[in-house]
Amino acid sequence: MSTPETQNEQAPGYPDFSSQGRLSAGLNPAGEVSADQARAVLKTIPVGFAGGVVPAGVMVWLIHPAGAGTMSLWLWFAWMVMAHGLRVALWIAARRDLAFTEHAAHWLIRLRLGVLVLGLSWAALPVLLSPVTPFDELLVATVIAAVCGAGVAQQSSDAPSALLFMGPPAVSLSVRLLGSSDATLQTVGILSLLYFVFLGLAARRIHASFRELSLLHAQAKRQSLHDALTGLPNRTAFHQRLQEAIARARRRGTEVAVGYIDLDGFKEVNDTHGHEAGDRLLREVTRRWRHALRETELIARLGGDEFAILIEEVDPREAVDQLSTVFGRLETVMTEPVFVSAHQTAVIGMTMGVSRYPQDGSEPDLLLRAADAAMYQLKLRKATRTSWWQLGVQSSAAEPAQTQTTDPYGDSAKGILADAVELLGRANPHFIEAFYAELEADPRSRALLAGLDAPQWAHLKQHQSAYLAMLIDPQASREALVQRAWQIGEVHSLSGVSPALLARASVRYRTLIDQHLDLVGWPLIRRHPLLSLVEARLDDALQAQFAASDAVAQSYLDVLAMPLLARDERWNDALQERLDAMAGLPGVAGVAWYAVRADATLGLERTASAHQPDAFARFFDALGAAGGETERRQPDGASVSAWRTRRLARVDVWSVDEADSYARTLALGLDIRCSAAIPLMNSAGEVWAVLALYGNYPGQFAPASMQQWMLGVQHQISSLRIRACADH
Repeated sequence: MSTPETQNEQAPGYPDFSSQGRLSAGLNPAGEVSADQARAVLKTIPVGFAGGVVPAGVMVWLIHPAGAGTMSLWLWFAWMVMAHGLRVALWIAARRDLAFTEHAAHWLIRLRLGVLVLGLSWAALPVLLSPVTPFDELLVATVIAAVCGAGVAQQSSDAPSALLFMGPPAVSLSVRLLGSSDATLQTVGILSLLYFVFLGLAARRIHASFRELSLLHAQAKRQSLHDALTGLPNRTAFHQRLQEAIARARRRGTEVAVGYIDLDGFKEVNDTHGHEAGDRLLREVTRRWRHALRETELIARLGGDEFAILIEEVDPREAVDQLSTVFGRLETVMTEPVFVSAHQTAVIGMTMGVSRYPQDGSEPDLLLRAADAAMYQLKLRKATRTSWWQLGVQSSAAEPAQTQTTDPYGDSAKGILADAVELLGRANPHFIEAFYAELEADPRSRALLAGLDAPQWAHLKQHQSAYLAMLIDPQASREALVQRAWQIGEVHSLSGVSPALLARASVRYRTLIDQHLDLVGWPLIRRHPLLSLVEARLDDALQAQFAASDAVAQSYLDVLAMPLLARDERWNDALQERLDAMAGLPGVAGVAWYAVRADATLGLERTASAHQPDAFARFFDALGAAGGETERRQPDGASVSAWRTRRLARVDVWSVDEADSYARTLALGLDIRCSAAIPLMNSAGEVWAVLALYGNYPGQFAPASMQQWMLGVQHQISSLRIRACADH
């Protein structure tokens, strides 16, 4: 069993995950410095080629030794060109190495060897000068000094490279000049020696400053990617690693699993023993997890007591067995109690939802949200679950049977709820406020809710209140509750509320009720049956909301699945069929088709509405009559914007679109809250028509999934038009 002393050895810091055999979230500081040095040296190669070859060629051209010396100098110049060419090849190879950062130390050694070859090449030049005039001696000394100065300045970020480049020619030139019989050349030799010593000291000082800055940069980078308390990768690092893992899985044909973990009982440890005990617990738990994981597994802290695990190289044929083995290791290391103080221990549990690529999404955010939703769904059944982890968000039919001694809608349940309905009703306003506060805290939801005015806010909360009232209504049947939950789920789906947030809200509602029961001192013998009934009804309602969300998504996909032009089917009929199908989609008040006319204006040609076709048509008639100018004849700015920019356009919240005040007044009677426009283009890239959709919910067309759907519609109708033209 672990003791406080052994746990204290795992103090918070920044462990080197690569050395622990885990999916590394970055190099250690020494590796980062080597990478920075190697990059700096690499950058000098293209410039160094010109700065080395040109002076060498000019000098060989100007020097005229007697006899065979000329041939030796030209051979030396050819060697210099080849040596610089080899360094350029090294530069190209390093740029193509996708794992350059991981191999930085090896590349740095190769680069230093290349620099040494250049230094030895320049050192050979004084040896080849025999016999030459004093002028040639001074010319060579000047060129070598200039080349060494420039080379040291370029290589100063890595002192060994600078010294390897300067050292050989400095020794060779100084020995030749000091050994000369000419007093002037001897004096030049002394000055050259002092000059080279100065260059060496300067290179060493610059190298030290570079390393210091590089270490600070590495530390800052590591801190930005790691959790300060546990040393684990943070959310940003996990997101990066997951993106890389998805790319590798796509190439290899394997799967990636993402687990979203929440610690059970952590809040009680914090409340009972203090935050220091909670921090100690988190450090010990993460220490155990790190030792339980392998090369293809990564654990990260997302915040608080929430963690994420990434598992690569999952075999699609044995995914469940493979994941069970990994999660079994995590569960095993959690069986021992954890010391939270000198003499106090705690045993905590875990709840984890798991998603898989590609089944549950192809983007990191989608996989994390899917795992989060599964985790909260499992947490909702904490009292009756048979496993601490769950693979994906499950439907009611797929969930394990729960032990339910009381029918949540039977006579016994009605009596239990009747005794507590007033108490439960007092919890509803608190939950509604907390639910919408969380929606406002979410960046995506906040932007959409910002466009709602006070009556619209009140309307939303009224619907939510009616739903909660039915949830605890003793007389409510399962069919009525499921129908109401389905309606709420459809609204949430079209408003962009994620399944994870719905699951989290259900857990919060159950917790809120538990807290109210604590306040009034309900005994456990009464509390447990009531909470079991509420959980069962919550589960039915939540599954209905999930099913509604799936149904909404499927209905939109069905439009994209409509076949192309059938034999003998006319273009106009096929187009109207699709417009009618889109007009009948959940959340769509109607659609409109605008054609670009010969006078370069956008004119309304046809409309479709499944619910209020007459009112929808009058809406456009009234708008055209009141618009006056050509541009003002459009129902909203999205259609004009799509026409002009040739891109998808939308107005997320009509209530804040001041440019269309008249259209807004009419649209509110039709429950139009937003609009989107899809430009249709010919092969020349010119817009020939615009398809406009009018939605019932603010921001309905803003999510990325909806943007992809509109692009699919754009492609479908363009293909339909090409097919129609080809047939005629």
